[in-house]
Amino acid sequence: MDENFSDETMGEAAPVQPSSNVTVSKDLLMKVGAGVLSLIVVLGLVFFITGNRADSRLKDAVATCDVADASGITFAEDGQSLVFDGKGDDDYIGGDFHDVECLLNAMEAPSTVWAQMLKTSSLMGVQESNWDGISVSWSYHPNSGLNASFEILD
Repeated sequence: MDENFSDETMGEAAPVQPSSNVTVSKDLLMKVGAGVLSLIVVLGLVFFITGNRADSRLKDAVATCDVADASGITFAEDGQSLVFDGKGDDDYIGGDFHDVECLLNAMEAPSTVWAQMLKTSSLMGVQESNWDGISVSWSYHPNSGLNASFEILD
């Protein structure tokens, strides 16, 4: 019985895998690799440059108005926001109204924004305005003065 079993398995042919002998030259592999690497580098540079392109309007306004070291002005490191803390009756230090007016002019804000700020009372709460991708919110109280936050919108 063992002999029959052996004979039967020996008579059957084992499946044969087709062989493909595709050869790729090292020169072609080097060219493809260099092309892929170049594409990755170029795309990386494009994303780096466009991702780091910050809106400089706040920074430019701070420079134009020469308020980088002025009292009450806090300019964010990323250049995309600025806080103005005005001098009120209870404050020893703080920003001056004219600094905000200069910043608004330098950022080409509509004149209505400054007019609204001047008309804001302590009972009105926080007011807001937007123009050309810039947002400003402000409040006023005689004790704490005019406080405003400028932000570049995404």
